[in-house]
Amino acid sequence: MKEVLEEFSTLLKERLSKTYTTEDSVRYTFFAALLKRTNIAPHEIIFEYPHPKIPGAEVDSYIPSSSERKGLVLEFKYDRQIPSGRNAPRPQKAGKLFNDIYRLTQFHADPNSTLWFVYLTDSEMASYLKNERNGLTDFFELPLGAVLRVDKEYISSKSNTFQGAIGGFLSAKIKCVWNEKMPKQHEVRVYEILPLSIA
Repeated sequence: MKEVLEEFSTLLKERLSKTYTTEDSVRYTFFAALLKRTNIAPHEIIFEYPHPKIPGAEVDSYIPSSSERKGLVLEFKYDRQIPSGRNAPRPQKAGKLFNDIYRLTQFHADPNSTLWFVYLTDSEMASYLKNERNGLTDFFELPLGAVLRVDKEYISSKSNTFQGAIGGFLSAKIKCVWNEKMPKQHEVRVYEILPLSIA
């Protein structure tokens, strides 16, 4: 999948430097790279797949496992300032990131699938996540290939606002599979989510 991430990065840089971009645009840019660099067919990609465990929830995208390959379950998040400036509090926005990760950990319908969280942000949330006082530098600055354990102890050290936005008990290892600076003070991260069994 390295070739997919390289292609995605190239396409995303071009888009951000030239075109108005939304979260859906990021998602479609990813799938343009996926279709170009793999033998996955368009009809195999399911958008907004009903979550098998969380009532009323969906995962952004799901490619079921086949005899030839593992499946892929994806959540996408694009944090950006809105023109009105009325953004949600940053601790709440940070918690929503981990809510996406939580939803991935609860996707048990296809145990052979890989779980990915694709995150793009502009300078507002990047600066918040890089600030050591906010306790999330280890997540946002996780080196390529490194793994961060996120569990009850990790979550309990964060603000109440952050904890309230997660939406459930999160227990997982988070592995950074891609990180790169983007045009216009954006940064992209791709994390593989490895759920931990709860004893």
